[in-house]
Order: sequence, then C-alpha cells, then structure tokens
Amino acid sequence: MPTKKIVITGGPCSGKSAVKWELQLRGYYVVYEAALAIIGSQKYEKGNIFPTTHPEEFQREVYWLQILWEDEIPKNVKIAYLDRCIYDSIAYLKSKNLPVSKEWEEEMKKRHYDIILFLEMLPKEYWVKTETGKPRFKTYEEGAEDTRNIKEFYERLSHTLDIELIHIPVIIPVKKRVDFIEECLESIAPSGI
Repeated sequence: MPTKKIVITGGPCSGKSAVKWELQLRGYYVVYEAALAIIGSQKYEKGNIFPTTHPEEFQREVYWLQILWEDEIPKNVKIAYLDRCIYDSIAYLKSKNLPVSKEWEEEMKKRHYDIILFLEMLPKEYWVKTETGKPRFKTYEEGAEDTRNIKEFYERLSHTLDIELIHIPVIIPVKKRVDFIEECLESIAPSGI
C-alpha cells in the first residue's frame, strides 16, 4: 500500500513547526521543510542564496531538495506528514510574478499528495519571533499577504488536481490543534489515515 502523503502548509507564522514537532512526538513520520535546510546551509557556508536575495535560485534549491526528501520516504511508512511540498515553491514564485519552468509545472502534475492541511495564520502577538527564536524579516502585514497568496494558490490547485484541502483554524495550545487535525483526518478516512 503506497504511503499516504499529507502536506502541512500555510503562510509564515501559521504554527507549522510546532504542529510538525507535535506530530513527530506522536510517532508520525515527518519530512522537514526544505527551505529551512537551504537557509541553514547557506548561513553555515556563508552563502547568499536566500529568498530575499536570490528568490528564483533559492526556490530552485528548495524544490529539488524537497523532491529528494519525498522520494526517500521509506516504503513501509503508512503516513508521512510533509512540512510543505513542491507546490509551495511554485506558489511562492507565482506570488512574486517570477517565472515557473514547464518542467516544474509537469512535475507538479505528476506528484501525488493525498491531503493538504492549510494552517491559518496565528494572531499578531505570535509574530515577533520564529519557532527557533529568531526575529522575522517581514512585517506581520507582509506575512498576511503571503498567506493570502499561498491560500489562493492552494484553493485553485486543489480543484485542478482534485486534492482534499482542509483549512485548519487557529487552535491553541498546539496539542489541541493536532488533536483537531487527527479528528479531521479520521472523519475523512476512518482508520485509513
């Protein structure tokens, strides 16, 4: 039976990292966010390929690392939660009116995800720092605009590719939010997710 792939996405400050950690604590297999890995490696190597300096090159790096990590999910894993997916790179480029290659568009149609969980943005008081404690490089208003763009992209995409899209409201604390996610998935596919 193929692995069910459930994507966790949303704009900045939507609690993706906290949800990811809680899912991992509950024993789920989690594919980490490729963008954070690229940012970390660029900082470590004193590089300059960041979303703010070279957005196209940055998204290209993220895109291919994401594919590599998805393809490395062990065959015996029943459910894999993905902290973002290749669609996010495409959504980001489109939101900035940057070109998306035909190769990416074709790969997007071939990739299969079972469910997309869109996490709604947390209230403004959570904006100051990221999950790792680092300050954000955008304003809350810019983050809200990014969230709207990503949400619109995913809503169009879910219809085009016929993928279940579930909007996850802000629920605090994170354990209750993950309980809500598990309940939603159970109601869609009892014992199948």
